[in-house]
Amino acid sequence: MRACDITASIKALALGCLFALTPMTTYAVDELGLFELDANAVEDGTPPPDDWETLCDPVAVPGGPCQNAGGPEGGAFAFTGIVPDPAPQSIFDGGKKDIQDVSQWSHKDGAVPDKSDITNAYAAAYLSGKDVTDVHSIGDLILYFGADRVINNGDTFMGFWFFKDLVRAENDGSFSGHHMPGDTLVLVNFPQANNAVPLIQVVEWDPICSKADNNNPQPGDCAASNLRLRFGAEGAGAICNSDNPQAACAITNDMTVDSPWPYESKDGFINEFPFETFFEGGINISEVIGGDACFASFMAETRSSSSFTASLKDFVIEDFPVCGTELRTEIHEKDVHNVDLEGGSVDAGTFIHDAAFLKVTGPGTVTAEGSIVFTLYNAANCTGTGTVIATVDVATGTTIGDEIRVETGDTQFDAGAISYLAEFISTGILPNATAVCENLTLNKLNTTTVTEIHKLGMHADITNTTQFVGINIHDFAKVTGTGAPTITGNVSFTLYDNATCNGSPIASFGTSGTQVVALNGSGEAETGNFDTTGYLTTDANASLSFKASYGGDTNYNPSDAVCEPLELKKYVPTVITNIHEGTANAGHTIGTPADIQNGFVTIGVKIHDIVAVSGSAPERPTGNVTFTLYDNGTCDGQVISQPDPVKDLTADGKDYLANGRTAESDNYDTTGYVPITLTNKQLSYRASYAGDQFYKSGVEAGCEKLTVNKRLPTISTHVIILDRAEVSGDAAVLPTGTVDFEIYKDTGCTGTLLQTINNIDLVQSNGNLFATLSDANKRIITATGTSSISYKAKYDGDANYVPVTHACEDVTVTLPGPTSATL
Repeated sequence: MRACDITASIKALALGCLFALTPMTTYAVDELGLFELDANAVEDGTPPPDDWETLCDPVAVPGGPCQNAGGPEGGAFAFTGIVPDPAPQSIFDGGKKDIQDVSQWSHKDGAVPDKSDITNAYAAAYLSGKDVTDVHSIGDLILYFGADRVINNGDTFMGFWFFKDLVRAENDGSFSGHHMPGDTLVLVNFPQANNAVPLIQVVEWDPICSKADNNNPQPGDCAASNLRLRFGAEGAGAICNSDNPQAACAITNDMTVDSPWPYESKDGFINEFPFETFFEGGINISEVIGGDACFASFMAETRSSSSFTASLKDFVIEDFPVCGTELRTEIHEKDVHNVDLEGGSVDAGTFIHDAAFLKVTGPGTVTAEGSIVFTLYNAANCTGTGTVIATVDVATGTTIGDEIRVETGDTQFDAGAISYLAEFISTGILPNATAVCENLTLNKLNTTTVTEIHKLGMHADITNTTQFVGINIHDFAKVTGTGAPTITGNVSFTLYDNATCNGSPIASFGTSGTQVVALNGSGEAETGNFDTTGYLTTDANASLSFKASYGGDTNYNPSDAVCEPLELKKYVPTVITNIHEGTANAGHTIGTPADIQNGFVTIGVKIHDIVAVSGSAPERPTGNVTFTLYDNGTCDGQVISQPDPVKDLTADGKDYLANGRTAESDNYDTTGYVPITLTNKQLSYRASYAGDQFYKSGVEAGCEKLTVNKRLPTISTHVIILDRAEVSGDAAVLPTGTVDFEIYKDTGCTGTLLQTINNIDLVQSNGNLFATLSDANKRIITATGTSSISYKAKYDGDANYVPVTHACEDVTVTLPGPTSATL
């Protein structure tokens, strides 16, 4: 502390110089050791006791600025901060008085007399920790207040209001809030006139008071309308650190002192308070006012005089939550209230809720009014945009000790980081409070993917089996998880051309071998069908395999199913054959006409082979059949050439039964097949099927043999009869003319006349004259046994010879029956 300033006024010297020159113990109101009320704002030593420097926590002294302008650094449990009021931003409108309700006040920007111009104001709250004389008791609420002004050129009439309601100066020039019983006004008057003495008075807002009880009210009297006097002291008794400790006191600097915060007086002092520009004081509210000591706002004001009804000049107002609120939170699992999950992790889908615990602090017994607003963030540390998920009236909460617990509803969350921020929004005199942001991690859940290979239209698992090629197959996946949330997302199915799920996928399946299918509500997915037709390019069995992978979702981790192999094989066809006699015909089939294999055929007929290929594949057989014709009965050795031994079942054949096709070979003419030296000879057919995409190749029918026999002749003898007549005469003249013949059926030239042949000319041959029947008149005897005919010849004569008739010629022939050849 500085030595007394010799330029100070005589009054100031009288009030404060004694304390400046005499060593003293600087107690608060009044001997509590909480706060220095010593006419300066600077710490005398290491706190406690505190001073305004302690609470301001300036960067440097003098001039600061404060580092802790909004919260206490010492033992105070409430502190307004050093609240500046740069002129001329806020002054009262004319005619405003302390006897009026807050709602009747108004303010504006403007100027006040310099002596009434406040530069900063401040207040702090402490609880007494000791009993001192009869004035202070343990737990009493001690309020310290102060202000500094721009110049010291006049009387100081100041007031310090402590409001129970939240009172604020609004931008529209009005004040929000209302006076409530128990609102306390500390009037501090430091007049500079000769013989004037300091005066401190404490009044309480009391609507019962309609006017002053008298012209000289005493504590307990109504001092003015709405104001009841509770305490008053003047002279040395009003000054802090006097020999007469009081429940309230005030003090001003009697010399220039340092300012811990930025300050400039009108007369040029920078970061220093000229004498009587710094004021501070204290009051034991519990002793002076009593009752509920919860305050919400603080206001420092300057007044036109010491009168209770003086006009108000300048003001500085700030929230002052003497009775504070503390809000803490816990994250709980459903139906669990004793385990805090904050900062930890649980499985996604766990039902959780946030619980807020509100505690009212301070000396009062005020009931909290308002709601807890719970905001949820889908990120850690309450970052980003939050969503209000619950607003819960604290009146509905559960009292647990000195706290009120309210909770949100139980909710399930997806995996990831979330955070809660709970805020108490007061509708009463208590201040708002905000809890610390709470973090919680929702862990992703593990999954299991199980798969099965199914045939089209069936649900039996055929994984690791052998199936016939040509079936339509698909893969089926079931994804299960360890938690409650519904599993969503996709399953990727890849089809490989081997049994080990590696290498290149089958490109024709899905997109480049993979189908991506969304899970249904039951966690199942199924691929489209894959037609295995054509998968086997040889007769050998071959495998394919499915691999399914679940890709995970917001709540579930990915998982892979095991590789699913499936072996495919071709069908073995049934190949049967017939040998048909005759030429191939579209109407032929197996058994029609009759099968002649293992039988006989007569040389010279035409034959052909017919084959039927059938099986149980989904389609009729296709492809080629080769007919091989051998020149023996054992289907080996020499092959008999055919024009086209290979036949296409589709192009050259026709349907057979419900599941087969037939085809016929070229026709074969057996004429000349049996050598001259043999009576018969065997031939044979073998039909071989070349297979297709469903059926194996190289399947042959049995050897079909057929014996070709030579034909068996029959020999018969016939007698050909051709009659001739010889006519002779004497040597001088030869006969000429003709001869007539008659042929009779039986002997003796009687009976049935079979034929008459006339005018057969005589022809000389070797000196003889003959009349001979021509072949047209010959008689052939073919009947077996004995047959007879008879001829009669008659010479017709000529100019030299007379006619003559020959005697009847009988011809009898006996013929044996036919003789047939045998093999």
